[in-house]
Amino acid sequence: MLNNLIELSKNFMSELKDPWLWFFAAAAGLLIFIVLASRFVARIAPFKNHQKIIWTIDIVFIPSFILCVESILKRIVGPETITFIKNIELVSASVLWLVSAWLLARALNLFLWGTTFKEKREMRVHF
Repeated sequence: MLNNLIELSKNFMSELKDPWLWFFAAAAGLLIFIVLASRFVARIAPFKNHQKIIWTIDIVFIPSFILCVESILKRIVGPETITFIKNIELVSASVLWLVSAWLLARALNLFLWGTTFKEKREMRVHF
């Protein structure tokens, strides 16, 4: 395992000349910055009512970040290690499914439980 990580770091250093690797690395860094900035903004009091906008930012940028990381890893490893590439694809697909489930749960909370059921409960209290 340690040897694989050392070899991966050596491959990364040798592949720094590849412009597509730089593009995917820059895109991944930018996407992480946007997601972390939206998390920080969500904690500020005036923006607490804008959770739907932050959810929209997350639904666009988090899966894009996962796909960028997958592309970076595929470019670093190269086509000669097919089994490692298949493992990368499996892991990224699993993470995408987990993120999709998390975003769906947040969407249900924001758009359905937080609005429709809350309004119906308030109507019952008034009668």
